Amino acid sequence: MSVKANFVEGLEATTEAITIYGPLAEQLPAVFAERLFAAYQTLADILDGLGRADEAAELRRQLDAATGGGADPG
Repeated sequence: MSVKANFVEGLEATTEAITIYGPLAEQLPAVFAERLFAAYQTLADILDGLGRADEAAELRRQLDAATGGGADPG
């Protein structure tokens, strides 16, 4: 299996995690916000791995804006 195939599978799994953690983080942010944030960070890394650096950079900018530039969502 190629590295790119691993990134594609990772993209699918990470997108699924974000879909699951999003509503949970809204209901119980103290429990799930950090996990959702980590999933978005992973998504940015995967986008980089797939050669989608512009999308990864934009996602990181959005994460920074959402957390006030810090690495901790909570």
